[in-house]
Amino acid sequence: MKCPFYLRALTLVFTLTSPIFFSGCAASFGPGYTIDKQEIDVHFEPGPPPHIFVKSNYELTNTGTKPLSVLELRLPGRRRFQAEGVKVDWDGQSLTGEQSKDYPRNTILTLPGNWAISGHHSLHIAMDLETSAEGESHLRFAPDAFFLPAEGWAPELLPSRGLFATGGTPPLKWNLTVHVPKDFIVHTSGRKIKNSKRGEELTVRATQQIVDIYPYVIAGRYVTKQIGSVHQKIYLWTRQPQDAGDLRAVSDSLEKTLATYNSVFGGWSEVGRASC
Repeated sequence: MKCPFYLRALTLVFTLTSPIFFSGCAASFGPGYTIDKQEIDVHFEPGPPPHIFVKSNYELTNTGTKPLSVLELRLPGRRRFQAEGVKVDWDGQSLTGEQSKDYPRNTILTLPGNWAISGHHSLHIAMDLETSAEGESHLRFAPDAFFLPAEGWAPELLPSRGLFATGGTPPLKWNLTVHVPKDFIVHTSGRKIKNSKRGEELTVRATQQIVDIYPYVIAGRYVTKQIGSVHQKIYLWTRQPQDAGDLRAVSDSLEKTLATYNSVFGGWSEVGRASC
């Protein structure tokens, strides 16, 4: 019996296109780029007033199917952060961003020339995160402590627009560096950690991975106390020394909470974080 024409046609189409599907992990089907290298540098200044200088560096490659003329990104949200003095450089050339008409939360960077396929470029973004005044809704920093939550405070590169577009995904590993006064304690996302002191400054470096998702930083002149039991160690950070009796009550309460959590959801496993 002869095979129907439409079945033979489908077989031919599958034969011709199957190499594309099987090589899909290595091939691009639309516009986009890859972040080859990424570094974010956080420098805290106690002031007055206290502020945080954030520098982000990216090495990018156009891995898409066509040249690109714009790059879209998302800067810290105005409702939570007071970002001032934003500067953007493309291969050392200053760029001015424009608010996206379709997505007002985003910023559009018009590149000085077409970004050719396979072309490599460097992007540098710098900004000051300033503390808010009394009564304002922005995140506030104290001269002796600050907190940068997971998501929202660092620039976020976005995918190119178009069908099957890609871009904006951080590399598998990248470095987060934090500079603070030498008597600060620092807790960040990340797996590996290196720290050094120079003069009055402490520098902490943590390697971020995909499992860390969004970076965060907690730092300040905290008093650290280990509580809990031999089987369940708990490290408590406070701004002032605490009474031993109060710490015992906190320890007992936390141990009971963790025991309940583990019995309901299973054993707790440590997520990526680094402390110094």
